[in-house]
Amino acid sequence: MSQVHIRNSNFGPTWRLAMKRIYAVAAFAILLFAASGVPSAHAKNMRFPEKSPVAFRLHLPKDWTANIGASGNLSVIAPDHTSVLFLSMMDNQEVAKAGSDAFAQEIFKTQHADPISTKEPMTISGTVGTTYYSRSKNDKGVDMNLKLDVLVIGGEYVAIIMILSASDINAAQKSSVDAVIKGLT
Repeated sequence: MSQVHIRNSNFGPTWRLAMKRIYAVAAFAILLFAASGVPSAHAKNMRFPEKSPVAFRLHLPKDWTANIGASGNLSVIAPDHTSVLFLSMMDNQEVAKAGSDAFAQEIFKTQHADPISTKEPMTISGTVGTTYYSRSKNDKGVDMNLKLDVLVIGGEYVAIIMILSASDINAAQKSSVDAVIKGLT
């Protein structure tokens, strides 16, 4: 895996560490779309991270799979591998203070994504954040839609929800993705 290079960044080492963690998530996403089978654990209800004062609660359809990767991020994978949702919770005051716009731009750079096309407010369980949209191609040349939700919680934690989906998913596949997102609090 190549290193993350953050150009023209005024952020310190904890910012770079956070970006490396996000890069690991993004690299894993690319591998998932090329994989024919992914080891997984079926889940119905989950808390992620399990041992953190701030966490996601997640209700999954039983045909979706969930994996916690080596970087500590949770991957939630569609049964046909056309979509993947990544969850990350970071205790990182430097990233939290930098703001979600700068953070989102850096994440999309790691994906070699187009510039942010749309930005809009969002809320999960009463916590306000920002959603960013972009497009990219994976290493197989598949057009991907990227949706990134960034929430700063208590000025200390940064919650990230990244959804990567093939741009040509059908209505049933989109409905399945929407069901997973709806089950997230």
